Amino acid sequence: MKKPVFLFALIFFLVSCTPGETPDFPGSRDEQQPGVEITLIPADTLPAESLSDLYPDPVLDFGLSRTRVIERLGLPDRYIKDGVVYANFSMTAPYVMYVFEDDRLSGVGVLVRSSCTKSLAAYLVERYRPVITEGEYYYFTNSVSENESSVRVAVTLNKSRFWTVMYYPGKSTNGHSPDCCYLPDPAILKKLKGLVFLQF
Repeated sequence: MKKPVFLFALIFFLVSCTPGETPDFPGSRDEQQPGVEITLIPADTLPAESLSDLYPDPVLDFGLSRTRVIERLGLPDRYIKDGVVYANFSMTAPYVMYVFEDDRLSGVGVLVRSSCTKSLAAYLVERYRPVITEGEYYYFTNSVSENESSVRVAVTLNKSRFWTVMYYPGKSTNGHSPDCCYLPDPAILKKLKGLVFLQF
């Protein structure tokens, strides 16, 4: 289990480097290559790069009612206590689960095949900002400012052949230490961890 986790950390480091960044070679900074013209192009005129499509973006409108979620996604493949599960989410992520508290969306879990480790790392850093690694969990947020974060993501490799990607609401860090403020609510975490046992 430790080997794939280390691999994910290494791949995450590589894909999070600045795009187009190359190492400097001796003398390369000051030597202009003959016959090479450099043209500066404003960034806002470049075509937008499409995001990787490892799996569809799940519904992350936390607080949305269970009825509205099902209206958007269709009938689930399985109903569970406080949640619904959809199978065949994608070729690389076969299951997605939506969990509810008081009949309102409180968390989303996606199972991603461990063979897609590199693609998963790229998928996440395209969409979220990495914030901390704690144990075998990798945490991301969708905002530069922690107090403005509306979505947080925790990723871990379970004992089966899947990464578990857990989405949950962001919350204020007031009164919390930096090392624990990224953890989801324990009740939500328990429900999302149950996804790995629902394969069918």
